[in-house]
Amino acid sequence: MTEPTTTDRRGYPRVPARFPIRLVGEDGAELSVRTLDIAPRGIKLQCDTTTAYGLSRRVGPIEPDESPELRIEFDLPLASRSVHVATQCRMIYLYILPEDDTATIGMEFVGLPDDAHSALAQFMEEAISPP
Repeated sequence: MTEPTTTDRRGYPRVPARFPIRLVGEDGAELSVRTLDIAPRGIKLQCDTTTAYGLSRRVGPIEPDESPELRIEFDLPLASRSVHVATQCRMIYLYILPEDDTATIGMEFVGLPDDAHSALAQFMEEAISPP
């Protein structure tokens, strides 16, 4: 497994993650995006620029009062089972990658349920532990 990025300025480890995500916007529109990595407090996503601009026209860091309220849902793959996670999230940044017409989006979990938090801790432990 790949080692987590621990020199991150956020102060907590992130691990690579590749599974589908469903975002539900304020207007009820559902969007499918991909994960790049995950951490105890948030997740980094990748999508095409059209999808990104549908979420926010702001590029760069996004202030909390300017962040759209989104619902995020995904199935967290653990070694022994899969845990469905559904919670609110806040967009904290949006960066456009013009070389491949994609965007990266940083999302912070808001009100992550305790069982989802425990499953996320297990996922991260499994990702950084040797097989």
